[in-house]
Amino acid sequence: MFLHSDNDNYVKLVVEGGSDGDCKLIFAKEIGGAASVVDKVADIDATSDVTIRLEFDKSGEGTKITACMSTTYCLRKLGSVELGKEWEGNFGVSAHGGTTTRGVVSGGNWASLKDVIVFGVAGDRVNL
Repeated sequence: MFLHSDNDNYVKLVVEGGSDGDCKLIFAKEIGGAASVVDKVADIDATSDVTIRLEFDKSGEGTKITACMSTTYCLRKLGSVELGKEWEGNFGVSAHGGTTTRGVVSGGNWASLKDVIVFGVAGDRVNL
């Protein structure tokens, strides 16, 4: 999942699975052309579903993007990125790779999407 302003300004939360069987969750940003990793979770179980959440909060203070992942017992916060008041972004979802097969894949990466839910909460409402 990603929030994209332009090619030099975006935030993304991605699950990457490699041909060697490793699987990791990466929260990364690129602001003004400078890319960096905010947080990385290694050793995600490639044989089970991973639920990830990217929150976009725009208030009078500015824009804040928070990344989370579901664990067995709770929602784990991976980090937040503070952006300026003028930052405008579009939400996107993508999957790419050699195959949608789970587990170790010979000769390439894999990616798949199962369920995507996008919702908004008005600024004068409480999100519970």
